[in-house]
Amino acid sequence: MLPVLHPCGRPANSREPGTGNGEPEPSLPVPCSLFPVAAFTVAVVLAAMAGPAPGAEADAPAAVAQAAAAPTDEQVLAARRMMFDAARGPDRVKAGEALIDALLEATEARVQARAHPEALALAQRALVTAILIKSPRRPWIEGRVKALGETARAAREAEDLKKQLQAKPQDAAAREKLVRLFLVTLDDPAEAAQHLEGVADESLRKYVPAAAKGVEAAPDLARLTLGEWYQGLAEAALPGAKAAMLVRARAYYQGFLAVHTADDMDRAKAVLALQKVEGDLDAAAPPAPPSPLAAAEWIDLLPKVDTAKDAVSGKWRRRNAAISGGETQCARLVIPVEPQGNYEVEVKFIRTKGDDMVGIVLPVGTMQVVVNLGGYHGTASGLEFVGGQRCSENETKIAVVLENGRSYAAAIRVQMRGQEAEITVGLDGRPLIRYKGPVASLTLPTWFKLSSGKSLGLVTWESGVTFESARLRMLSGEAKMLRPQGAAGPEKP
Repeated sequence: MLPVLHPCGRPANSREPGTGNGEPEPSLPVPCSLFPVAAFTVAVVLAAMAGPAPGAEADAPAAVAQAAAAPTDEQVLAARRMMFDAARGPDRVKAGEALIDALLEATEARVQARAHPEALALAQRALVTAILIKSPRRPWIEGRVKALGETARAAREAEDLKKQLQAKPQDAAAREKLVRLFLVTLDDPAEAAQHLEGVADESLRKYVPAAAKGVEAAPDLARLTLGEWYQGLAEAALPGAKAAMLVRARAYYQGFLAVHTADDMDRAKAVLALQKVEGDLDAAAPPAPPSPLAAAEWIDLLPKVDTAKDAVSGKWRRRNAAISGGETQCARLVIPVEPQGNYEVEVKFIRTKGDDMVGIVLPVGTMQVVVNLGGYHGTASGLEFVGGQRCSENETKIAVVLENGRSYAAAIRVQMRGQEAEITVGLDGRPLIRYKGPVASLTLPTWFKLSSGKSLGLVTWESGVTFESARLRMLSGEAKMLRPQGAAGPEKP
């Protein structure tokens, strides 16, 4: 029989969770309604927890297994919440950080869906959890809650203005305020364009229709102009909206530079403006600090590879702990691990033959991209593809000449915030490649496609390579293994 539930998802007869050291929970002015969990979701998770030994600690992993198979994030959140309530001592802090990860991921999904009140509620739940476990991420989450609060208030104000304009269609001041709310605070130029009629401001009437169509629809010089316009909007925006305006400005500047290749004053102006926007973005919207969950937990990747099963093309063989391959036009090897969240990868390699590319395939949200090192015979390294362009053509281009027989260490970090990604690549401790922009702009060239669209991978082009080691560290989320632990079979002679 299922237990009676407390409104926030705990069994009603359970004690209020403590800090795990015998101290009472800090008193917080937060009602239980801050943790709403649909009854059917809780029933599903509790049913999965039911068994011959009903102890909460013993049964909590079953709740996670049930949530992992569920299609909704509410089930995942319910399971994480139960794990948190059941845990004690150091395990409680770890369970709390896992709950925060799940809540923040769900928050960003709601932001993308423009479900602003739901996004705010989820971020508030993450903040309460951070307070309870004294998470080092609390200051960042507090800032996120403040920004989402501004957005939620703006959404309510926009609805009120719509009603006001239904009663008084000629109210020009209310109409302009509505357009600016949608354009800046809610970052929805397409919706802003729907309310332009009757607006007196000339710049709004000129630029909003173009902004509503997106970067790809704008001619090259218009992209530069719209980048400058959005940069100006960012200067006057509320703190919570400033980053969104800078992201828009960056997209237009990057779009301009992608199509305007002439080395002229316009290009120089765009390069300088983009550098300023990048700096302002770093100040206005610093990335979320890594989850403490896996701060010291590196996963060795090469032992998980079966060169017979995971080779997509080319000849790959294991030599002790290392894996060697390539020497064909395009050699591809799947690493049977899917990092689901933000992560770091370190790969050590030696190019043994040839003079071309050593590559590392990265999953980035729903997309994949390849880090090209030493490609195009040493003339171009970078990410492929960005905006449909090779690294020899996009903004990540940098020339790197690899020496055969020398060991190199590549350090890569992938971080996402909603539909935006930041990828940094270093080589032997030197910063090399940086990308900040939409996840949707990243695609994997067809010739580097792997059998898994979400896994890591290793590739080469007309070069022999020995990969000495590869390891993964999750900064948030978790790493999904595509085979059970230890499933990489023995090497065939």
